[in-house]
Amino acid sequence: DGAGVLVFECALQQGYLHPVDPEGLSLEQVLCAVNCMAKFHAIGSALVCKKLKSIELRHPYLLNNVYSSPPMIEGAKKVFDVYAEFLSCVPDQQDLVEKFTTHCQQGETGVNQLFSCMRRQVTSPFNTIIHGEFWEKNILFREEEDTLQCVVLDWKNAKIASATKDIAFFLLSSTTNKLRTEHLDQILTSYYTTFCEALECIHPELLDEAGLSYESFYDDYCMSTKGAFMQSVCVLIQEMQHLESQLHTDKKLSS
Repeated sequence: DGAGVLVFECALQQGYLHPVDPEGLSLEQVLCAVNCMAKFHAIGSALVCKKLKSIELRHPYLLNNVYSSPPMIEGAKKVFDVYAEFLSCVPDQQDLVEKFTTHCQQGETGVNQLFSCMRRQVTSPFNTIIHGEFWEKNILFREEEDTLQCVVLDWKNAKIASATKDIAFFLLSSTTNKLRTEHLDQILTSYYTTFCEALECIHPELLDEAGLSYESFYDDYCMSTKGAFMQSVCVLIQEMQHLESQLHTDKKLSS
Protein backbone atom coordinates (compact mmCIF):
# COMPACT_ATOMS: atom_id res chain seq x y z
CA ASP A 1 0.00 0.00 0.00
CA GLY A 2 3.02 2.27 -0.18
CA ALA A 3 3.34 2.63 3.59
CA GLY A 4 6.77 1.02 3.58
CA VAL A 5 8.85 -0.35 6.43
CA LEU A 6 11.29 1.54 8.65
CA VAL A 7 14.46 -0.33 9.64
CA PHE A 8 16.64 1.16 12.37
CA GLU A 9 20.29 0.26 12.91
CA CYS A 10 22.79 1.58 15.42
CA ALA A 11 25.68 2.74 13.27
CA LEU A 12 27.78 3.57 16.34
CA GLN A 13 27.66 -0.05 17.45
CA GLN A 14 28.97 -1.02 14.01
CA GLY A 15 32.01 1.21 14.48
CA TYR A 16 30.86 4.27 12.52
CA LEU A 17 31.82 7.65 13.98
CA HIS A 18 31.31 11.32 13.16
CA PRO A 19 34.33 13.11 11.69
CA VAL A 20 35.83 15.43 14.30
CA ASP A 21 38.62 17.36 12.57
CA PRO A 22 37.78 21.10 12.76
CA GLU A 23 39.74 21.60 9.53
CA GLY A 24 37.13 19.63 7.62
CA LEU A 25 37.23 16.25 5.93
CA SER A 26 40.39 14.66 4.57
CA LEU A 27 40.74 13.83 0.88
CA GLU A 28 40.26 10.13 1.69
CA GLN A 29 37.01 10.87 3.52
CA VAL A 30 35.79 13.13 0.71
CA LEU A 31 36.44 10.52 -1.96
CA CYS A 32 34.75 7.85 0.15
CA ALA A 33 31.65 10.02 0.62
CA VAL A 34 31.30 11.24 -2.98
CA ASN A 35 31.73 7.73 -4.38
CA CYS A 36 29.06 6.46 -1.98
CA MET A 37 26.73 9.22 -3.10
CA ALA A 38 27.57 8.65 -6.78
CA LYS A 39 26.22 5.10 -6.50
CA PHE A 40 23.05 6.32 -4.80
CA HIS A 41 22.58 9.06 -7.40
CA ALA A 42 22.97 6.52 -10.19
CA ILE A 43 20.23 4.36 -8.67
CA GLY A 44 18.02 7.43 -8.29
CA SER A 45 18.69 8.47 -11.87
CA ALA A 46 17.59 5.08 -13.17
CA LEU A 47 14.44 5.20 -11.01
CA VAL A 48 13.54 8.71 -12.12
CA CYS A 49 14.05 7.74 -15.75
CA LYS A 50 12.02 4.53 -15.55
CA LYS A 51 9.34 5.27 -12.97
CA LEU A 52 8.88 9.03 -12.61
CA LYS A 53 5.07 8.82 -12.72
CA SER A 54 5.05 6.10 -10.08
CA ILE A 55 7.41 8.14 -7.89
CA GLU A 56 5.19 11.20 -8.23
CA LEU A 57 2.19 9.16 -7.02
CA ARG A 58 3.85 7.17 -4.24
CA HIS A 59 6.41 9.73 -3.02
CA PRO A 60 5.02 13.19 -3.82
CA TYR A 61 7.18 14.81 -1.12
CA LEU A 62 10.17 14.34 -3.43
CA LEU A 63 8.61 16.93 -5.73
CA ASN A 64 6.90 19.19 -3.20
CA ASN A 65 8.39 22.65 -2.71
CA VAL A 66 8.59 22.92 1.07
CA TYR A 67 10.71 26.07 0.80
CA SER A 68 8.03 28.44 -0.46
CA SER A 69 6.40 29.08 2.93
CA PRO A 70 6.70 32.61 4.43
CA PRO A 71 8.44 31.34 7.62
CA MET A 72 11.16 29.65 5.54
CA ILE A 73 11.70 32.80 3.47
CA GLU A 74 11.85 35.07 6.55
CA GLY A 75 14.20 32.67 8.33
CA ALA A 76 16.62 32.59 5.40
CA LYS A 77 16.55 36.39 5.08
CA LYS A 78 17.53 36.71 8.75
CA VAL A 79 20.36 34.22 8.27
CA PHE A 80 21.73 36.25 5.34
CA ASP A 81 21.54 39.44 7.44
CA VAL A 82 23.52 37.77 10.24
CA TYR A 83 26.14 36.54 7.78
CA ALA A 84 26.50 40.01 6.22
CA GLU A 85 27.03 41.43 9.72
CA PHE A 86 29.58 38.67 10.39
CA LEU A 87 31.49 39.54 7.20
CA SER A 88 31.50 43.24 8.10
CA CYS A 89 33.44 42.38 11.27
CA VAL A 90 36.30 40.81 9.28
CA PRO A 91 39.13 43.39 9.03
CA ASP A 92 40.07 44.73 5.58
CA GLN A 93 37.49 42.59 3.78
CA GLN A 94 34.85 45.11 2.79
CA ASP A 95 34.88 43.72 -0.73
CA LEU A 96 33.49 40.44 0.67
CA VAL A 97 30.52 42.28 2.15
CA GLU A 98 29.87 44.06 -1.13
CA LYS A 99 30.11 40.84 -3.15
CA PHE A 100 27.79 38.98 -0.81
CA THR A 101 25.29 41.85 -0.77
CA THR A 102 25.36 42.11 -4.56
CA HIS A 103 25.15 38.43 -5.44
CA CYS A 104 23.32 36.81 -2.53
CA GLN A 105 21.78 39.15 0.01
CA GLN A 106 19.06 40.64 -2.18
CA GLY A 107 16.17 40.46 0.26
CA GLU A 108 13.45 38.05 -0.78
CA THR A 109 14.93 37.81 -4.28
CA GLY A 110 18.14 36.34 -2.86
CA VAL A 111 16.22 33.85 -0.76
CA ASN A 112 14.10 32.77 -3.72
CA GLN A 113 17.32 32.30 -5.71
CA LEU A 114 18.65 30.07 -2.96
CA PHE A 115 15.55 27.91 -2.86
CA SER A 116 15.27 27.66 -6.64
CA CYS A 117 18.92 26.52 -6.78
CA MET A 118 18.22 23.90 -4.13
CA ARG A 119 15.43 22.44 -6.28
CA ARG A 120 17.05 22.91 -9.69
CA GLN A 121 16.31 20.00 -11.99
CA VAL A 122 18.09 19.08 -15.20
CA THR A 123 17.20 17.08 -18.30
CA SER A 124 20.32 14.90 -18.17
CA PRO A 125 20.76 11.61 -16.27
CA PHE A 126 22.10 13.71 -13.39
CA ASN A 127 18.49 14.52 -12.52
CA THR A 128 18.04 12.13 -9.62
CA ILE A 129 16.96 11.68 -6.01
CA ILE A 130 19.35 13.77 -3.93
CA HIS A 131 19.99 13.91 -0.21
CA GLY A 132 19.36 17.64 0.06
CA GLU A 133 21.62 18.22 3.07
CA PHE A 134 24.70 16.19 2.25
CA TRP A 135 27.52 17.43 4.49
CA GLU A 136 29.91 16.15 7.14
CA LYS A 137 27.44 16.32 10.05
CA ASN A 138 25.26 13.78 8.21
CA ILE A 139 28.06 11.32 7.45
CA LEU A 140 29.67 8.63 9.62
CA PHE A 141 32.95 6.86 8.80
CA ARG A 142 34.69 3.67 9.89
CA GLU A 143 37.81 1.70 8.97
CA GLU A 144 37.03 -1.85 7.91
CA GLU A 145 39.94 -4.08 6.91
CA ASP A 146 42.06 -1.05 5.96
CA THR A 147 39.22 0.31 3.83
CA LEU A 148 37.34 3.50 4.70
CA GLN A 149 33.55 3.16 4.64
CA CYS A 150 30.75 5.62 5.28
CA VAL A 151 27.02 5.84 5.88
CA VAL A 152 24.83 8.86 5.16
CA LEU A 153 22.22 9.94 7.72
CA ASP A 154 19.17 12.21 7.92
CA TRP A 155 17.32 11.97 4.60
CA LYS A 156 14.38 14.17 5.56
CA ASN A 157 15.26 16.76 2.88
CA ALA A 158 15.49 14.26 0.01
CA LYS A 159 14.09 15.53 -3.28
CA ILE A 160 14.37 15.14 -7.03
CA ALA A 161 16.97 17.61 -8.33
CA SER A 162 20.36 17.82 -9.97
CA ALA A 163 22.95 15.50 -8.42
CA THR A 164 25.55 18.27 -8.51
CA LYS A 165 23.54 20.16 -5.90
CA ASP A 166 24.55 17.51 -3.32
CA ILE A 167 28.20 17.49 -4.41
CA ALA A 168 28.59 21.28 -4.50
CA PHE A 169 27.04 21.74 -1.05
CA PHE A 170 29.13 18.90 0.36
CA LEU A 171 32.40 20.38 -0.88
CA LEU A 172 31.64 23.97 0.14
CA SER A 173 30.37 23.03 3.60
CA SER A 174 32.73 20.23 4.58
CA THR A 175 36.17 20.88 3.07
CA THR A 176 38.81 23.59 3.19
CA ASN A 177 39.48 25.94 0.31
CA LYS A 178 42.98 24.43 0.11
CA LEU A 179 41.64 20.92 -0.41
CA ARG A 180 39.16 22.09 -3.05
CA THR A 181 41.80 24.11 -4.87
CA GLU A 182 44.28 21.23 -4.99
CA HIS A 183 41.94 18.28 -5.55
CA LEU A 184 38.66 19.46 -7.12
CA ASP A 185 39.34 17.80 -10.48
CA GLN A 186 40.27 14.52 -8.80
CA ILE A 187 37.13 14.58 -6.63
CA LEU A 188 34.75 15.39 -9.49
CA THR A 189 36.39 12.88 -11.82
CA SER A 190 36.14 10.17 -9.15
CA TYR A 191 32.44 10.94 -8.59
CA TYR A 192 31.70 11.01 -12.32
CA THR A 193 33.52 7.72 -12.98
CA THR A 194 31.72 5.93 -10.13
CA PHE A 195 28.35 7.36 -11.24
CA CYS A 196 28.83 6.08 -14.80
CA GLU A 197 30.07 2.66 -13.66
CA ALA A 198 27.05 2.24 -11.40
CA LEU A 199 24.69 3.46 -14.12
CA GLU A 200 26.16 0.94 -16.55
CA CYS A 201 25.16 -1.87 -14.19
CA ILE A 202 21.66 -0.51 -13.53
CA HIS A 203 20.46 1.30 -16.65
CA PRO A 204 23.14 1.17 -19.40
CA GLU A 205 20.86 2.88 -21.94
CA LEU A 206 21.38 6.16 -20.08
CA LEU A 207 25.08 6.08 -20.91
CA ASP A 208 24.17 7.12 -24.46
CA GLU A 209 22.52 10.35 -23.27
CA ALA A 210 24.29 13.46 -24.56
CA GLY A 211 23.96 15.16 -21.18
CA LEU A 212 26.07 12.49 -19.48
CA SER A 213 29.43 13.84 -20.65
CA TYR A 214 31.95 15.00 -18.06
CA GLU A 215 31.85 18.48 -19.58
CA SER A 216 28.07 18.65 -19.01
CA PHE A 217 28.52 17.36 -15.48
CA TYR A 218 31.20 19.95 -14.71
CA ASP A 219 29.13 22.80 -16.14
CA ASP A 220 26.17 21.69 -14.05
CA TYR A 221 28.38 21.53 -10.96
CA CYS A 222 29.48 25.13 -11.55
CA MET A 223 25.82 26.18 -11.81
CA SER A 224 25.09 24.48 -8.48
CA THR A 225 27.86 26.25 -6.58
CA LYS A 226 25.97 29.51 -5.99
CA GLY A 227 22.99 27.82 -4.38
CA ALA A 228 25.38 25.54 -2.50
CA PHE A 229 27.30 28.55 -1.17
CA MET A 230 24.10 30.19 0.04
CA GLN A 231 22.99 26.95 1.68
CA SER A 232 26.41 26.67 3.32
CA VAL A 233 25.94 30.17 4.74
CA CYS A 234 22.66 29.04 6.31
CA VAL A 235 24.34 25.98 7.84
CA LEU A 236 27.26 28.06 9.13
CA ILE A 237 24.97 30.53 10.90
CA GLN A 238 22.85 27.73 12.36
CA GLU A 239 25.99 26.04 13.70
CA MET A 240 27.26 29.32 15.18
CA GLN A 241 23.93 29.96 16.88
CA HIS A 242 23.89 26.39 18.20
CA LEU A 243 27.40 26.77 19.65
CA GLU A 244 26.48 30.13 21.13
CA SER A 245 23.47 28.56 22.82
CA GLN A 246 25.67 25.77 24.19
CA LEU A 247 28.15 28.28 25.58
CA HIS A 248 25.37 30.16 27.37
CA THR A 249 24.05 26.88 28.80
CA ASP A 250 27.50 25.79 29.96
CA LYS A 251 28.11 29.18 31.54
CA LYS A 252 24.84 28.98 33.49
CA LEU A 253 25.63 25.47 34.71
CA SER A 254 29.15 26.42 35.80
CA SER A 255 27.90 29.47 37.70
